Amino acid sequence: MTMPTITNTSNALALAVSDLDLEDATALRKAFGSFFEKADEWVARAKEIKVTSEDQKREMKLARESRLGLREIRINVEKTRKQLKERSLRYGKAVDGAANLIKGVIEPIEEYLQEQESFADRAAAKRRDALRSARGDALRALGADPAAYADLGAMTDDAWDAAREAAELAKKAREDEAARLEAIRVEAARIEDERREKARQEQIRIEAERAAREKTAKAERELAAEKERAAREQREREAAEAKARATAAAAPDREKLHALAAEFRGFALPTMTTERGTNIVAGLRKRLEGLAQQIDDAANAMASSMEAA
Repeated sequence: MTMPTITNTSNALALAVSDLDLEDATALRKAFGSFFEKADEWVARAKEIKVTSEDQKREMKLARESRLGLREIRINVEKTRKQLKERSLRYGKAVDGAANLIKGVIEPIEEYLQEQESFADRAAAKRRDALRSARGDALRALGADPAAYADLGAMTDDAWDAAREAAELAKKAREDEAARLEAIRVEAARIEDERREKARQEQIRIEAERAAREKTAKAERELAAEKERAAREQREREAAEAKARATAAAAPDREKLHALAAEFRGFALPTMTTERGTNIVAGLRKRLEGLAQQIDDAANAMASSMEAA
């Protein structure tokens, strides 16, 4: 380690007290002057000490003595510093206390006088605040943002009238636009409702026409079927009659008649799937039975007449 650079202590002390008045500078020189002198002595000795070998016992001993001497000076300097600083702190507190006493008397009176002095300004500020609040409420009622204006309270009446009129015109424009859009929406809804109603009526018409066509087709199918059944029954009846006539021609008259009646009773009729067809077949069966009974009655009457003859 190399030897630190040593500053001239006399010059250092002069620089340290340069900003103080004569009395305070003299007191500091007196308190620390002896320390500076002793420090210069030990520093001069320290400059002569340079240990480069373990054999330099004398130099190492001188180094220890010099270090302890400087340490003692440093400790005494610190004690002196604390003592002087403590006296300075007590003095500073006393100065602050005295100043605060005076300020405590003066400041409340200053504040009171300031309040009296600014009465007109405070009244004007209160009027501006009230005006700012009222004008802000008026603008908000018109849908405008009061923050868009620099200072509503300081605004002149003419400027305020112009701002309010502009806000009213803007509100009316918004309302007119909203009414226009609403009218468009209502008309569009009406047109859509009308379109839907027309579509519904058209669908009803189409369904009605389809149902009518289906009903007509069903009636035509039923009529065709009825005609087919009647024709078939006619053919069957004619065949039965022809058969009965052939049988009757080959047997005695009474037996021929009874045989014909039996054929009518045994005549096969079709099984119907509808109520109307079933009723028709039942009617035919009843008529065949009645005809058979008439034939039996005629045969019986013939036998009786032959017996009587």
